[in-house]
Amino acid sequence: MPSSNDKEAWKKGGKPKNPTGPKLKSLDSRCSPSGLKKIMIEIEQDYLKIAEVINMGFHDFQHIPDWFVKQELFLHLASKFDLENNLIKDDVGSIEVDASVVERAIGLPSYGADFPEYDPDNIHTAALKLRWGPMTLTELKIFVTKCPMNSNEARREFRESFILLLAKIFLYPTTNKFISPERHLPLVLDVVYTRKYNWSLQIFTWIKDSIREFQRKGVKHLSSCMFILVVSNLRLF
Repeated sequence: MPSSNDKEAWKKGGKPKNPTGPKLKSLDSRCSPSGLKKIMIEIEQDYLKIAEVINMGFHDFQHIPDWFVKQELFLHLASKFDLENNLIKDDVGSIEVDASVVERAIGLPSYGADFPEYDPDNIHTAALKLRWGPMTLTELKIFVTKCPMNSNEARREFRESFILLLAKIFLYPTTNKFISPERHLPLVLDVVYTRKYNWSLQIFTWIKDSIREFQRKGVKHLSSCMFILVVSNLRLF
């Protein structure tokens, strides 16, 4: 039933802002190709920083398109994904998605070691949590674009912050404005030999896990890189 304020608005010729109540959100995904593109454009202005990105093996992120992807598309792809057979199934056929598709899409290896498990008692992990845990996403973005590159320590911190930001806005996004120690810190335990890890398999596992929670548990947030399913659905590979 309309409130007294709504009735008054109608009498005055206005329109109540929410006559039927707030609109329910069907799905939320923070995976942002456009957000990543903005960061990469800023980093490219500093040759020392872009050199670090290239040396880490993350140079393909320079080519991520400046896309704003509607949530409805994420909803459609998550609904159509066959978890048992790793297929996107729609009216025109099926598209296979696996770690090799992730590798072709973003250039990270689909071979190598598994990432270590999160261990809060590990001294290195505790130091990383103390350093990056209090930072909001906005503060992390500012640090990545403004931090100095005048020492080995500074370059190491740039690598850590860049990978955490990459995970937070693109590879493994979360709704919280802070990084997730359990999800994100294992990615930066070794920022020297970054490509020794099987990034593509890990990203694909995150995608399946988040879709499984969406399909079977009704979770309305996809904490994974849905960009992979978008480019796969467009048959770009």
